[in-house]
This record gives sequence, C-alpha cells and structure tokens, in this order.
Amino acid sequence: MESPQDKPVTPQASSNSGPKILVVDDSKLIRVAATKILEPDYLVVLAHDGEEAWEMIQADASIQVVFSDLTMPKLDGFSLLKRARESDDTRIKNLPLIIMTLDTDDESRRETALRLGATDFISKPFNSIDLKARAKAHATMETITRELKHRAELLERNFNKDPLTGLNNRSYFVEKLWQDCSYSVRHQTSLSTLRFDIDSFNQMFVQMGKESAHGIMQAVAEKVSTCLRDEDTAARIGLSTIVIVAPGSTLKEARLLAESLQKQVARITYTMDSVQYKVRLSIALYSPDESKNFKPDDILRALEKLVNEAMDKGGNQIRPAMQINVNKPADEKKAAPTVDTDESAGIESRVTGLGNGLLESLDEALLCLETGNYERVRENLPALIRKFIPLVMLADEDLRNELVKSLKV
Repeated sequence: MESPQDKPVTPQASSNSGPKILVVDDSKLIRVAATKILEPDYLVVLAHDGEEAWEMIQADASIQVVFSDLTMPKLDGFSLLKRARESDDTRIKNLPLIIMTLDTDDESRRETALRLGATDFISKPFNSIDLKARAKAHATMETITRELKHRAELLERNFNKDPLTGLNNRSYFVEKLWQDCSYSVRHQTSLSTLRFDIDSFNQMFVQMGKESAHGIMQAVAEKVSTCLRDEDTAARIGLSTIVIVAPGSTLKEARLLAESLQKQVARITYTMDSVQYKVRLSIALYSPDESKNFKPDDILRALEKLVNEAMDKGGNQIRPAMQINVNKPADEKKAAPTVDTDESAGIESRVTGLGNGLLESLDEALLCLETGNYERVRENLPALIRKFIPLVMLADEDLRNELVKSLKV
C-alpha cells in the first residue's frame, strides 16, 4: 500500500500511440513497472483504484485491455469485474480484463475472479516477457474483434444501399413499398409513387463514358435527396431509374414533387458533341386506389408503362395516372382507368385554377383524357371546339382538307 500523497491527482499516461492499456493497482511500484515494460509498444493509462478505473473505462472507448489488481481501496478488483460484466454496454461487457494476483492469493480468490468474468491471470511480481505476451495476445484479439464489428456494421448499413448514389436499392424499396401499401389499405390513406428516368442516359453513357454518366447519376440523386420528406423513400432500381414512394401524399402533391424535381435536376448540365445540355427527366406518377388490394409489383409495372410513354413522346414530361384498380384481369386493363372523384377534382382545380369545372384550354382537355376523365371532356366539347375554330380558320386549304378527312375516319 502507498501513502495518500503518492496517489496521482489525474490518470497518468505514456505518449505512445499503440493500443491503449489500462493498469489498475494501488501500488505505485506496480504501476511504474508495468508502464516501463509496456509503453514502448502501447499507450498506457493508470488508475489508483477500481472506482477510478471504472470511470475511465466508461469514458474512454479506446481502452482495449485492462490489467487489474484484486485488493484495492474504494472498489476492489472483484467489484470492478462484476460491474464490467453486468454492463449494458457490450464494449465494456466484453473488454479483456486480466487479473494480477499475488503468489499468496489462494485458489478460491482466482476461482471467484474467474466466475465473475476474468479474462486471464498474471502473477505479481511479473516479468516483462509474461506481461508483454498477455498484452499482445489480448490487444490483438480485441483489435480484431473491433474491426470485425466495424465491418459488420458497415455491411449491415450498406446492405440496402445503392453503392453509386447512396440511395436505397431495389430490394429495400420493394420491402418498404409493401409496408406503405399495407398501411394505406388498412388505414384508407392516400399513397403516391413516382418513377423517373434520365432522358438520353444511354447515349450519355456511350458517348461520355461510364465515369461521366455515373457522375450525372450521382448529381441527380443528390437533388432527389433534397426534395424528399422524412417519410418518403427513394431508391435507384436501374441504370438511370429512381423510384419514390410518398405515403400520405395525393397525386396532386406528387405532381408538385415531380415538378420540383424537374426544376432542381435541370440545373445539372453536361456537354456532349461540343453542345451543352440540361439534364431532363421523364417522370411517371401513380396513385393506387387505397380501397383496393394492390401489390408493389403492380405499381412498379404501372410506373414503368407510364415512363415509357413519356420517353416515347420525346421525354422531359410528367405522365400522371389516376387511382386505378391494378387488380383487374388482363383483358379489362385495356379499358379506361377508373377515376377517384375527389382526387380528380383536386387535379382539375390545380390545372384550371377554377372551381366551376370548366376546361379552358386544349392542354387541360388532354390531361383529362390522360387521366381517364372522358366524360368531363365530352361535357366541355362544344366550348372547346368553338375555341378551336379560330385556329382552323388560319389553316390553309390543304390543312382543312386533311382535317375533314380525319374526321370522316
């Protein structure tokens, strides 16, 4: 035992940068001897008793091995062992804790320490070879354990991630879509999905090379991340394809998200054949009927069909689809999609800016046709034709004849 004035005010440590080892003993002689032997290869920190050691172990996650005496003031080695092995912190619970025993210690004390979770034993006074051997063996094993744990955490964290963009991958998205679909049907809440492809991406890939094309994909993914809510999920499921599920969103809200994405992505430019272009997107919107039992695969197929239609028409456009019963038999799917009245009214209000249901432009009429709202177009057909007449009057004779022929078909 040493006198109180020999107790260090603060924990002592060597200046080495190797694995950190904590030596706990109330004998200054033992602490100094252990430091001289270990510090050429290890960063040695010291504690005077078990209580001080416990505080250091909790505060310093870089401690890899502990050498501890059994008989100490305040908190002895047995109690230190018990606290460590009963800790909720797995790092502390599994920390290598080597007990330094005296030749005078009987076998029962060693058995008690072993039962409490001692990792190993070393006798005092120790020789340098034994101390170095135990320090090396346990520090190496603890380093390997930490590295394996770190890699496992990285693997688990990145298992569902697309390595190029950092967005989720297809398997995670399908699982999340299942959850969101189930919730939507169970609670009768709205659900919207989006899919977009980068226009002319294959051409970019061929002419600009893989690295440049991937750079564009990464830039687009960054823009997507800034536009999402916390509850939205985005994933890359193809070479230039990103899908989004937005639980609780109506088709009108999904359209606003799509328009925001178009504006954000258009800020990304690239040069091909000495010409600078803006990145353009073909976007599909799909909001299934929450009263129906729909499946993720049906939604993904519907989105794929819509985005292909957008690309076939030149790209850089949004193709909305109203709430469709995706479980109709194959021969019925050719029929006009059914329209949810409330959702249709929301889109009409957004498109026309009027609450009276009037269609004031050809674009509005075409949008209604796209969404399956044929009846509304028929109701407004006389007014639309009257607005179309001045255009016909401007046409030359050949165009008028061509129009007459098409009407007779």
